[in-house]
Amino acid sequence: MSTIRPFKAFRPKPELAAEVASKPYDVLNSDEARAEVAGHPLSFLHVGKPEVDLDPSIDLHDPRVYAKARENLMALISGGALVEDPAPCLYVYAQTMDGHTQFGLVGCASVEEYWNDTIKKHRAHAQGQGGGPLRARARHQRAFRPHLPDLSRRRAGGRHRRARGRRPARERPRRPRRRAAPVMARPRP
Repeated sequence: MSTIRPFKAFRPKPELAAEVASKPYDVLNSDEARAEVAGHPLSFLHVGKPEVDLDPSIDLHDPRVYAKARENLMALISGGALVEDPAPCLYVYAQTMDGHTQFGLVGCASVEEYWNDTIKKHRAHAQGQGGGPLRARARHQRAFRPHLPDLSRRRAGGRHRRARGRRPARERPRRPRRRAAPVMARPRP
């Protein structure tokens, strides 16, 4: 069984939630996202697809795109549109598509449990293609260090825990250790 922990998320003020809410970053191309954010300065697409605020000639993987994501997130926080919850929580979500509703739980999870397959991998197919979208999303995350929904499978805190039922270390393939923070954790200055 996986270990999950609560965390303090940044969420929109209730009166601004409709203005902050956006489509997922991966269902829109850059031009569609630019059209979506026109006249919507609080849209979270400014963080999820920060290229909407830059010249279209800039490559999507240019470091300026990731810096813009951080700048936009910090503006939503400092402007008061996103507010940190006062206490750690687990968050339940629901999303409906084509008449089917899927429910989920958002919390902090262990990196080690992810690597040893205790946690089912989301988008595992992308990892087999040299990282592809996941690698680009990881660069996005490192720019300002919160976790957006895609990479919410890392463990908050310090050392990795020993999971029960693991193979001895000498039998496991080596994988890089990664430092992690909870979904939408306070970005570092």
